[in-house]
Amino acid sequence: MYNPLITWSPDQSARLLERFEADAAEIDNGGPDALPLAICYWLGFPEFREYLGPWRDDTAALYALLHVHERAVTALIIAAEEIDLDGGAFHVAGRVAVRVFGGEDWRDWRRSARFDTWPDCLGTARANLDPHERAAIDKAEHTLGRLNARLQIRDMRAASLRDELQLSHECKLRDAWNMLSDFQRAVMRAALARKAFNAESRQTRTELYREAYGRRPRGLTSAERNDFADLALRGLMESRRGGGGGCWLSYSGRELVERTEAPCRDVMKGH
Repeated sequence: MYNPLITWSPDQSARLLERFEADAAEIDNGGPDALPLAICYWLGFPEFREYLGPWRDDTAALYALLHVHERAVTALIIAAEEIDLDGGAFHVAGRVAVRVFGGEDWRDWRRSARFDTWPDCLGTARANLDPHERAAIDKAEHTLGRLNARLQIRDMRAASLRDELQLSHECKLRDAWNMLSDFQRAVMRAALARKAFNAESRQTRTELYREAYGRRPRGLTSAERNDFADLALRGLMESRRGGGGGCWLSYSGRELVERTEAPCRDVMKGH
């Protein structure tokens, strides 16, 4: 989800900070929405973390997210113990979530997963955790299921928060896509069409040009070579030089083109 082109605007950051702080207060107050919100932040913490991007982009909003997650963990522990369930596993599993997704290298954990919610977002990397931590995560999942079954919790506020973040993210992706040149968008679509997603499936610049425009180039212009270099600088494409070299979409580049454009052939008259 995170893309290196994308940052929150000051207004968006302020709204997120206000939202996280208000939700933390509501969880602490213990009203009717407190437990649904706690479950929202328990399950959605990695997803919300990804929307914020790296530490340097918005430290205040990230700290507010970490705080509301901490309050959510405490609320789940209390709710479980009030109906004679052991809530201690939430404490351990919550610490693991913050350790894995609270820092700079959370994307390394996300590459093996098909799901966004905690702890399914760990994917196969879950097996690499300490056995004690894996056991705590398993127990917390079981306890959450029993808690939800006993209390019949409805999570309307969680859906609202996810929709709000998702909409902002989609708008930022479109803005990032529109910042690129026509040529850059064309070669990224071509890389997607050729499934160039790693070094093994790399494509030469000539192959990407031919996929995009339906013919071989007479030779890349200086502007086109600069556009390729700019995609690499933005973290959207990776490459291998030398004989047998080529280009492929990075994790962020693939997400950007998949979420903003369907794969298609971009034939431009006179190019």
